[in-house]
Amino acid sequence: MKKFLVLLLALFIPFCAALGQKVKYKELYPLLESRQYDLAIPLLRKYILDPKGQVNANAHLQMALYLEKVSMEQDIIKNTAGVSVYSDSAVMFYQKTRNLLTEKQLKKNQDYYRSYERRDVRTGKVGIKVADIQYQLGKNIDQLDNRKAVVKKVKDHYTKGKGVYSAAQTIFEQLKKSYPTEKALYLKSDQEVLELLDSLDVLHSSALKEISDFKSLLGNVDRPGYAPGLNVIPIQDYQQDGLSGIDPELKTLEIWDYSEWTKSVKLEVLENVWPLRKELLDYDAMLNEVTAKVRTDSVSYQDEIKPYGELKTKLMAYDKDPLPLKVFEVKKAELEYLSKALAHMNYRDSADLVYRAEALEQKLAGLSALDSTVRLLSDSPWKTEWSYYESYIHSSFGELPVFEEFIHTNTTFAGDKRMSVEEELKQIKERSKWLIDDRDSIPLFDIDDPGYAGRFMPVILEEEYTAGLYFPVPGDSAKGYFSLVNNKRIPESKVFFDIPGDYFNESSVLDILSKVDIDEKGQIYHLMFYLPLAEQENYAASLCKIYTSDGLAWEKDLILDTAPAGLEISSMSGEVKIEYDLIGYSGDKELPNEIVLDKKGVLKK
Repeated sequence: MKKFLVLLLALFIPFCAALGQKVKYKELYPLLESRQYDLAIPLLRKYILDPKGQVNANAHLQMALYLEKVSMEQDIIKNTAGVSVYSDSAVMFYQKTRNLLTEKQLKKNQDYYRSYERRDVRTGKVGIKVADIQYQLGKNIDQLDNRKAVVKKVKDHYTKGKGVYSAAQTIFEQLKKSYPTEKALYLKSDQEVLELLDSLDVLHSSALKEISDFKSLLGNVDRPGYAPGLNVIPIQDYQQDGLSGIDPELKTLEIWDYSEWTKSVKLEVLENVWPLRKELLDYDAMLNEVTAKVRTDSVSYQDEIKPYGELKTKLMAYDKDPLPLKVFEVKKAELEYLSKALAHMNYRDSADLVYRAEALEQKLAGLSALDSTVRLLSDSPWKTEWSYYESYIHSSFGELPVFEEFIHTNTTFAGDKRMSVEEELKQIKERSKWLIDDRDSIPLFDIDDPGYAGRFMPVILEEEYTAGLYFPVPGDSAKGYFSLVNNKRIPESKVFFDIPGDYFNESSVLDILSKVDIDEKGQIYHLMFYLPLAEQENYAASLCKIYTSDGLAWEKDLILDTAPAGLEISSMSGEVKIEYDLIGYSGDKELPNEIVLDKKGVLKK
């Protein structure tokens, strides 16, 4: 209490210095009654320091009401101490009010206590009694003390639950660090892993109880400021899930279901993974026999994989590329490559560059799959893999050199052929980056090379069209250009249009913004380039209308009063509406919502 009074005086003194005029309570009370606390509380603090204020019960009551309000506004989780301090302060002023309030004061200042009017059940008269006020003040004190106590319990459960949950997460993170993939977790599982899973289960159950108690107690707090739902999230992706903590804003209580996950993992290890280790050894001889059959017999590849579906499914539940099946996957990749190559035998005869690139990409994908499956064997960490599938290598190849020769033969073919296809694809893709006719080469990529000396600088790069600045003579004034983009990469519906060279030039090309409107049939384009003028609210703009069949219809240079928010074309009248971005406008000039041009590009007033 002594510390609080010292703090209270420290807060009051600055207000007294700032407010030299003596406070009259009858003038202050209307501000308090109307809850204009920003104005009233500094004056009330000063008044309470005055000798008259020190004995004014209602002044202390008003300060108690204000401090109770502030206490209710504190974040019960982030500022639990604030709830306690303001609650204690309010209680102190309520108690001071009870000590000061007398029949004499009440009779003299009944207008200050109208909210405590009650009807006497015996006489039926409405009046204000000191006993009624004292009773209500006692209730206020009890409610504040009770709320403070419950808030403390709420915070304790939250803190403990969060701490235990953090400990559970630490174990989960330890598991992930030691076994970063499900393959490692399951295939390397041992007794130590099972013990960690048991510890994680216990901690999670404890955390869930604390968090549930926290949520339950939260319902007993008047105006808690939080109403989170409890959502226990299943761990479905071992590598992605399970790491996020409790939301500090407590919009919802989301915790990972470690208990259910540990039960699932233990069951999987004991009933499937450990028995699978023996099953792999037993299956080794059969796998070698089938591999030999695929190599030597003319049998359908798809028919041959059916007998292995069950084992493959079991293995791939833990290892997406199991060592015992990699040999078989190499053969599958080889057959897939051949099928893709045959499907596009005549791709070179097509003028469609996009199709030719797609055909080469499919061939390259087949070769990449073949190459990657072989390289996964050669590049894999042999010692680690050996510990997973040691029996398989001995069963299928007898010795490692035989296995390595198999890898080398397939790697040589896939690598050499892949380089050839990659080079051809590179040439096709390089050609596809330009629209080329007899006169022009228009780039279909962002120009980020400071040494670029082309005449075309793209501003818009879309799949179906492109537009930008065109420089007929290097260093001279620019024009605008537009062209449709086709699969043959030959300019189509290409047009040039005038633009204000003072604004739109090579130095400003990176600052140029654009808006485009295309009619439903894709035959009419309205294209607008614009950029902000230095140290001004205005924007320079160049607007044009283009028919894909007839070319440029018109172009219009504009100075916009602010940034455009939208470009809209009326399908009925052909009017062009440029909507202003009034939200982003900071000037003092009153602007219309939009400016309008008629279908011929003439600005309408």
